[in-house]
Amino acid sequence: MTRKPGESQFSLDFNVQPKEKTEPTSVSVSNAQPVPRSPGILFDVPNQRKATPEQTEASNLQAFHNYLRNLNIRPEELSGKNILDVGASTGGFGDIAARYYGAKVISIDEMCPGNMADVLDGDSKKLFNLPAENMNLAERLNVQDEPKFDFIVSNYSTPYVFVNNEQDRRGKWKSKKTPFEWRLEMTTRIHSALENIYKHLKLGGKAILYPLFLDLEEDEQMSVDFGNDEKRDVREFNGVIHEILEDIKNEHGDNVDIEFEKVPQKDGTNFTRLIINRKNIQ
Repeated sequence: MTRKPGESQFSLDFNVQPKEKTEPTSVSVSNAQPVPRSPGILFDVPNQRKATPEQTEASNLQAFHNYLRNLNIRPEELSGKNILDVGASTGGFGDIAARYYGAKVISIDEMCPGNMADVLDGDSKKLFNLPAENMNLAERLNVQDEPKFDFIVSNYSTPYVFVNNEQDRRGKWKSKKTPFEWRLEMTTRIHSALENIYKHLKLGGKAILYPLFLDLEEDEQMSVDFGNDEKRDVREFNGVIHEILEDIKNEHGDNVDIEFEKVPQKDGTNFTRLIINRKNIQ
């Protein structure tokens, strides 16, 4: 889970059912528009504990559409799809995708927000304390085969979580490890996470991960605005990402296609949306 203190991507209350089976209002997800810096909700209800069910639902729907906008996915694309949400916090995205669009979603997070319990039944399953680099879904779900997905999504999580969590607010690495040890650990963890994501795609499936920082100029990489007056230095991180993606392309050859999409920010810089396609080649 990658949200900063005081932020929440979704409210913890996702049991409010819509009064009518109508689709929520859709929003444009054109990648020509700047997207919000923060992964937090767009409509933050003051004093969430006292919010009415209607306010909570409206807040969650705002967050849902913000999520889709970051990933450049149209809501109707979710219909009937099998989706894995990596770094899903409380799993609110999956709840709404299943409720309104008939998607079947498994949400995983490396932490367990609010001591929530795993949810193993229904169309919005949730698995906590499960990092992407150790993605043993079949074991956790008590099924025979590892599930495969039409979409695997990650919004402000994998691999963003590594540089976000492991640097302080000034962009300095927190660890006492040597640069070599730190680079080796970062390479190992991110490579395992991205390889697991690829292996869990169906043939013809797509993984969309946001944000990366591969379209920033050299000076911009030294001090990326992560919100809340926090900065990160992504130069080493970018180098590792390039090496890992090159390894994945070399390993899987024509079976994988990797794309990068520039995502304009309000300050004039560009973040990157990473898309990994598993080709339908028999």
